[in-house]
Amino acid sequence: MIRFSLKTLVAAGLTVGAIVLSAAPVAAMNKQNLITTMAKDAVISISGASKALDFFTANTAKALKKSDRVSLVGFSSFSASNRAARS
Repeated sequence: MIRFSLKTLVAAGLTVGAIVLSAAPVAAMNKQNLITTMAKDAVISISGASKALDFFTANTAKALKKSDRVSLVGFSSFSASNRAARS
C-alpha cells in the first residue's frame, strides 16, 4: 500500500488547479504531461504521481457509481446522472 502525505496531495491538487486555470490557448494536456507536471511541482517521483492520479480517478469513479457527488472546492465538481439513450 502506498501512502501520500497531506502536503504531497495538496501540492498535487494545487498543480491540477493551476493547470486548469491556465488561459494559454495551446494543445490540451494529456495524462502523461499531467503526471510529469504533478511529479515536478510536488517533488515526487513520476511513478508516485501516476499512482496518485490513478487513485484519484479510481476513487472518483467509485463514488460516482454509488451516486455520490465529488466536490473539490476551487477546482471542480463531479456527479453522475441518468440520461435517455440517443436515437
